[in-house]
Amino acid sequence: MNVARLRDAYQRGELPRDEFWLKAQEEYRRTRENSSLPSNGAVKAVRRTGDDLVIELRDTLKMRWDIDDLRTAPNMLMNHGEYENRELQVLLDAARQSQIVFDVGANVGWYTINI
Repeated sequence: MNVARLRDAYQRGELPRDEFWLKAQEEYRRTRENSSLPSNGAVKAVRRTGDDLVIELRDTLKMRWDIDDLRTAPNMLMNHGEYENRELQVLLDAARQSQIVFDVGANVGWYTINI
């Protein structure tokens, strides 16, 4: 049972306060135990903001994570610990020598947020 359902049960009077607290604590522990991140990846943390999940990268960039959109940068970062590193390095090298860079992409602007 998730914490929202536990809270609803508590508010309806179906669950005593102390039992609600203990069951919620169990859910938080289970979440912590099941949400470990690879230590060698780019993702530093995953945070929940309202209904959204946000991944925070080790370089402090933050991106909304739609777990259902499998081919996005956040999913690739979570699954592989990196996302288009070689391509990004080529672009960064070229951008250092340029005054203007256009990112004409079809997604979230992965390259733009890294320049």
